[in-house]
Amino acid sequence: MPVAGLLLRSRPLQWLLTQAVPQLRAWPPREWPAVLGRASAAEYDRIERVGLLAGLALVTWLLRPAESPGADVLRVFISQVLVATPLLLLVLGPLYLRRLRRGVETLHKLRHDKDRPSRGA
Repeated sequence: MPVAGLLLRSRPLQWLLTQAVPQLRAWPPREWPAVLGRASAAEYDRIERVGLLAGLALVTWLLRPAESPGADVLRVFISQVLVATPLLLLVLGPLYLRRLRRGVETLHKLRHDKDRPSRGA
């Protein structure tokens, strides 16, 4: 999660977050770190869990080391880390974003329901 101070000072980061999570506009930017913290604590649903496992398996399969006998182990490890990081971000990032959006949407609904006056019978 972004550092609260950076989030409050950086207009480009605020713009990026509102593009990724539109429901975030319902809160003032000073409340965003707390809202994002609560939203990221949301449970993964079944689709996200299966997607995370499948994505991790796919990236692991794609990064099988070459079976050359003269390969330097350290060089293979470093190259795999450098390739795995953007691949994991590309494959698993949308699932994390989906969970964050779902958490913010839930918080927005709770806030909206709390603000709505209850109708008496």
